[in-house]
Amino acid sequence: MINFRSISIASLIAFSLASPVEATEKLRLSTPIPASHPLMTKVLKPWAANVKEVTEGRVVVRIMPKIVGSYAGQFDVAATGQADISMGNQSYSPGRFKQYAFAELPGLGDRAEATSVAFWDTYNQYFGPKDEMAEVKVLSLYTAGPGQLFTTEHVVSSMDGNKGVKVRGGGEAATRVVDTLGMTSIQAPFSKAAEMISNGVVDGAMLERSLVPVFGFDRYFKNRFVYPGGLFNVSYFMVMNKKSWAELDPKDQAAIDAISGQVLAQQFGQVWDEIGVSADKAFLDSGMLTTAAEGPLKENLAEAFKAYEKTWIDSVSADGFDGQEIIDSYRALVNEIEQGL
Repeated sequence: MINFRSISIASLIAFSLASPVEATEKLRLSTPIPASHPLMTKVLKPWAANVKEVTEGRVVVRIMPKIVGSYAGQFDVAATGQADISMGNQSYSPGRFKQYAFAELPGLGDRAEATSVAFWDTYNQYFGPKDEMAEVKVLSLYTAGPGQLFTTEHVVSSMDGNKGVKVRGGGEAATRVVDTLGMTSIQAPFSKAAEMISNGVVDGAMLERSLVPVFGFDRYFKNRFVYPGGLFNVSYFMVMNKKSWAELDPKDQAAIDAISGQVLAQQFGQVWDEIGVSADKAFLDSGMLTTAAEGPLKENLAEAFKAYEKTWIDSVSADGFDGQEIIDSYRALVNEIEQGL
């Protein structure tokens, strides 16, 4: 007598062995970028959709509805697996990271597309074998647009006429410029900036220009102070938990790498530039006074900024890196890319 039940079970086993069902890897992404911000709508969400497409549905990225943990702790959020992917800025962990900081030096670039691509390429060229972020998988690195100083009433015209002006600095790169200008640096989370400005706790803030209209700061600021290539910049990382990365199929790793790295850095930079140009127009339309560093003020700042470079060069030389070569290479690459834009 034929046992159809045995045949059916055997057939199912044989089918499952011959045609394995590939499991879907669901990756949680933690980011401080607001849901409506152009970096989210034009870069991050399309990237997540692209991951699903290039892996043929085997990897799905879920952008968390709110940031996991604190902004300053985003690196550890990925490193410890609280989320699979996180985004943040190294300068919010003072003393922990130093290699990245060449990208935040003043005067190195006016186009975020150029500085972002150059940051990714230069960082990997020089620090790849000894990357201080080696405990995670680095998916991409990028920068914002050039940092500027915005004030409610005060107009910067010299190095010695700024005493008593209180400015929210933010990260290390911005704060030291505030100090160099003889102003009083006030530290506070970005989320508190609007309240501090409206209440007169601070007289200004160091910001990437597009953030001013996006977050409504243009209601308070009448002036901005600019320097060629930026008074500072802000660099960002997008990193992944190493275990989560290792669990992906090699072909999916390769597919994700192909749409991340320099490609993603360029996309982030392009959007920073796009919203930066929109901000410039908004400032012009509103009558905001823009003052550019020139004459003795520009010369004095340039001299101070050389000291910033020297400090960074010394910080990495102890680890065997030629910091001057790295800065020179980065500057040349930024200039080359900007000329082609």
